[in-house]
Amino acid sequence: MGLKSTLFVSSAFVIPLFSLLGIGKAEAARPHHATAAKAATSAGSTQPKAPARKTGVKSVKSTNAEEIRVTAAHLRISSGGGMIQRRDDTRSVQSVSADYIAKQNPTSNVVGLLAMMPSVNSMSQDPTGILSNGIMVRGLTVDDMGWVLDGAPTLSPGAGRFQAEMLDSENMDRVSITPGSSSTDDPVTSATGGVIYTKMKDPTSKARAQVDFTYGTFNTYRGFVRLDSGEIGHSGVKAFVSYSNASTDFWRGPGIAKKQHVDFKLLKSFNNGSTIALESVFNNNKNGYYYYPTQEEWRQYRWVNPSATYGGIHDGSYYKLNQTSLFYSGTVLAPAHVVLTPHLTWDTTPYFWYGFGWGPGGTTMTQGQTYLGNQRVDVNLAQGTGGVAQNGQQYLASTGFGGPTYIGGINSKLAWTHGHNTLTVGYWYENYNLREKDPVGFINQETGDPADLSHAYNYYRLPNGKPYYYDNYSLRYQINAPYVMDTLRLLKDRLVINAGFKDVMVTRGVDNYVPGATPHMGISENIPLPSLGARYNFDRANQIYINAEGDYRQPFMGSTAQQYSVTTGAMTTGANSPKSQYAIKEEIGYRYNGEKIIASISFFNMNMTNRLLTLNTYQEGVQVQREFNAGGQTSRGVDIQVGTAPLWKRFTPYVTFAYLDARQDNNLQTVNSAGQTDYLRTAGKTQIASPHYQAGLGLSYDDGTFFGSVNIKYIGSQYSTLMNDEKMPGYVTNSVILGYRLPKFVMFNRPSIQVNLNNISNSTQRTGVYSYSDNARTTRGVFGGTISGSSPTYYVEPGFSALMTVRVPIE
Repeated sequence: MGLKSTLFVSSAFVIPLFSLLGIGKAEAARPHHATAAKAATSAGSTQPKAPARKTGVKSVKSTNAEEIRVTAAHLRISSGGGMIQRRDDTRSVQSVSADYIAKQNPTSNVVGLLAMMPSVNSMSQDPTGILSNGIMVRGLTVDDMGWVLDGAPTLSPGAGRFQAEMLDSENMDRVSITPGSSSTDDPVTSATGGVIYTKMKDPTSKARAQVDFTYGTFNTYRGFVRLDSGEIGHSGVKAFVSYSNASTDFWRGPGIAKKQHVDFKLLKSFNNGSTIALESVFNNNKNGYYYYPTQEEWRQYRWVNPSATYGGIHDGSYYKLNQTSLFYSGTVLAPAHVVLTPHLTWDTTPYFWYGFGWGPGGTTMTQGQTYLGNQRVDVNLAQGTGGVAQNGQQYLASTGFGGPTYIGGINSKLAWTHGHNTLTVGYWYENYNLREKDPVGFINQETGDPADLSHAYNYYRLPNGKPYYYDNYSLRYQINAPYVMDTLRLLKDRLVINAGFKDVMVTRGVDNYVPGATPHMGISENIPLPSLGARYNFDRANQIYINAEGDYRQPFMGSTAQQYSVTTGAMTTGANSPKSQYAIKEEIGYRYNGEKIIASISFFNMNMTNRLLTLNTYQEGVQVQREFNAGGQTSRGVDIQVGTAPLWKRFTPYVTFAYLDARQDNNLQTVNSAGQTDYLRTAGKTQIASPHYQAGLGLSYDDGTFFGSVNIKYIGSQYSTLMNDEKMPGYVTNSVILGYRLPKFVMFNRPSIQVNLNNISNSTQRTGVYSYSDNARTTRGVFGGTISGSSPTYYVEPGFSALMTVRVPIE
């Protein structure tokens, strides 16, 4: 059965369902605009707008309020090269357009695409974007971000490392970030750093295809194909499916990263503006780990890498012990927008996210010194060889990770518009489950090759015959969050006031099955999250806005589970469970939406209690994340963006600047060398990974045939310790794009060739703090105790890369 036939059969079930709901007949051609209110999509949120009516403020002429069409040249050029758009919001919104995304490296991930936004510090691990980027926004981490795809959360707290698995860039219609804020109806709680919204492109109205091929440095290759069905008959149903396959060698050290990805979307539109969609994202990858140097290692070696060759039973750094086996993840969601009456709409988005896979580690273990929890167990470490180990004999074992994660939920709301007022009432529910079973597995002692941990017969066995799991626990939480919002439009829409309230009820728990651990730990919290925003238009170009809101972040569940060393039985994690972080945020801004110039400036203030810091570290040879409380924090600063509409119909410059002052409010509790409680004098010191200055400059060119751009960004120096006794210097990143569009011929609609050059100076510099420390140097605490230091580690900018992409649209 062909694609069109399959979709036609599917529509036969969908259309009668909506007919029974009284939504209306399926449209005969393309969808008409609804006469009722539809959801605003400026930032990816779903805050309703009132029906259009006359206003005293004349709108700026633009297409979709985001683009300028240069019809004489038959091309579309986005303002500021696609890095700034005209906005009409009560908060700061920074976006990149589909035009900008299409000209970037096709393997780019979501964070890499936002690298030129004012307060975003994007730290690449590899030149391609196949691996997820590190990100800091206003000095806040990836775990302080909310992640939303078409109304559904795509990454749970602690899962920001999966960002590169969200969508292929060819299927991204827009990526936006609202630094420091979220909408009440967003299905997120952790948004101190803001929310990153990704919008999937709709299927096209006509059947078409697109084929991309990319090849470049470090043996990078990628193939991509997308097939659009077009509208199936006159049903109003259309769909697309895409597949990509990418691979790249590690730019330093041994290893390879591979990725296969599938995106799918089925969309049904009705003539009254109602829509229903089914979207799915599937990804599997096989990645290795990079090592991150300390300052001393950087000065002496520039970087450190896993071992390319096996060095014996003490070589846990062998690269085959520092990579994942195939890891599978995916998202399924079904967003629906239903126009019940001209003044009443219903939006609902059920969703499901899953992830599972395995990976090895490398730990040298001694016969007779093997532990399960805090108890010694008699495990024969020669099981993998068929022999019997003698006490004191050492073996290299795989202390890997494995287990599935499932997240399901629904976000649903009703919006009623009456006159100048729109009232929204909604409910968000989410259920999270992680079953962590980390096995101790076999390693070939002669070659260093780890066994496949996806098969239980490769696990060591306890004396009772059960598998040897050094970690064995389940994590779960449930979120119930009713919310209400109200939007009031006054003075012929010059003044818009938004108020909202979300009551987040969280119940989370850990069941632990290893000896010595607390069998069950749990906590319930009720967190009120109010918000208030307003914007006022002086005229069609000048606008001011204010925003204030509360924010909550629960600690990553893995940080609360009690875990023990497999070689000593000592507790490594979970002795002190971190508390939830709470923040109050305020913002005031000004926008200029002119015919030629678009600009915005926003001033912000944030006050946080129980600041959660994420520590990247190693446990039993595996890279893990742990979270700790670091007292209070106050952050203040300003973001500035300026861009233009096309100048001489070809050039679009873009300038950005950010200032940040992030200070610690309290002295940090620690333990001195005598084992006594003491405090570090951290109050008033600058928070880690919080550069005071960032600035960017971009210049884009597009005449319809030739196109290109240059982007340069400066990131100021950053402290890497809470005591501010070590910091990395400021640095500059750069990228260049050159492209050419061929004429249309036969069925090929203007094929293009583009070259993406990154880090053209080949400057392998430190670009961010990977793992912080309390203090790098030995110091004295408040009570006079000696507190030893430890070395932080750093991200390293990938070397020069060049990728060439051939893109062939077929219509």
